[in-house]
Amino acid sequence: MAVLPAEKVNSFMQNRVVKNASWMIAEQAVQMIISFVIGMLTVRYLGPSNYGVINYCNAYTAFFTAIAGLGIEAIVVKELIARPEEQGEIIGSSIFMRLLAGLFSMVSIFIILFFVDKGDPVILKVALLQSSVLVFKAFEIIDFWFQSKLQSKYASILKSISYVLVAAYKVFILVTHKSVEWFAFSVSLDFLIIAVLLTIAYFRHGGAAFKLSKKISKILISQGYHYIISTLIITIYAQMDKVMIKHMISEADTGLYSAALMICQYWSLIPIAIINSMRPVIMEYKKDGKEEEYKHEFSRLYIILTWLGLGVSLLISLLAPFIMKVVYGETYVPASGALAIAIWYTTFSVLGVARGNWLVCEDKNQYAKWFVLFGAVTNIVLNLILIPTLGINGAAIATLVTQLVVCYVGPAVFKDTRENAVQMFKAFVFK
Repeated sequence: MAVLPAEKVNSFMQNRVVKNASWMIAEQAVQMIISFVIGMLTVRYLGPSNYGVINYCNAYTAFFTAIAGLGIEAIVVKELIARPEEQGEIIGSSIFMRLLAGLFSMVSIFIILFFVDKGDPVILKVALLQSSVLVFKAFEIIDFWFQSKLQSKYASILKSISYVLVAAYKVFILVTHKSVEWFAFSVSLDFLIIAVLLTIAYFRHGGAAFKLSKKISKILISQGYHYIISTLIITIYAQMDKVMIKHMISEADTGLYSAALMICQYWSLIPIAIINSMRPVIMEYKKDGKEEEYKHEFSRLYIILTWLGLGVSLLISLLAPFIMKVVYGETYVPASGALAIAIWYTTFSVLGVARGNWLVCEDKNQYAKWFVLFGAVTNIVLNLILIPTLGINGAAIATLVTQLVVCYVGPAVFKDTRENAVQMFKAFVFK
């Protein structure tokens, strides 16, 4: 077996992309480990019913995350790379717009649930506490500033600090046997701490003063509205199953199904970190007209995501009953079938996230909403058919089929995006 020369190994390890990716992956690994341990204890403590309430309310918060986020994440990175001299206007305008959108979303969620759940006090309190995250997430934009400079090290360290502090908070409320409302605030607390730490770090590392610019705001909205629509539709088919399970079966089944999906979400943090780390480099290649390198990096990204995803999915699918029993206890074993099915959707989900960067680079943002619209229709129809007959396993099947439609069928329909669908298919054969 050939051995790489020491100088090549050192060069590889000193590569800015590799160093940036290593910090982001390390941060996601810390988050995954902490979330796994605390999440396991939380799910066991709350039980299927209370855990169902948490995830039912979270579904509504997720619906409005698309609106509060304004669909501008990848666009902000692109603009920061293209116009570094206007970083203060780009960051300031983005944060201001997302703050307004977050406040609007909080009020909307409260009003909707007041009527849908007939003023249930527990659900209203939980929803209000959870939805406050939409305001704090406005400052997540600063993370993209660090990404654009390939300096994710700093944001990763700060996020890890926040995870540890929130983990301590969760341990406290577990030990002191607090009510479900205390757990509802934990995610919002996480983003509140991150918002404060990121803002401090931004200015300490030479970030320009925040400024509100009408010109920049118009640019971001004009490009981002496609993603507001597409992300909203994605959220509908990603969260609608929980709402439908709650109303068609029970809160306890919502809790079982959510516990299975949580396992799926744990590992997907790693591929998302890989995508975020490679994004600035890919966009720089495109900006500099290096088409060959640009296409090569996208192909490499698709191959990594595809085979990493399939390998992890196979392992988790085979061990699903064992995983559910060990992680959550005997009460959650009935959700092992849903886990064995749903885990396969994560591969195609992260590929869809990666393709979003391709759409931004190619100025084909308008197609994103059509891909996910096909998926939303597929998901709702399948859920209506499969949940009454197969329960939460039916919802898992609907989720998997939906992601296949969004990942491959949607892009194949349109001539302008067919090339990318083919490129994704080629990832199975390392081309």
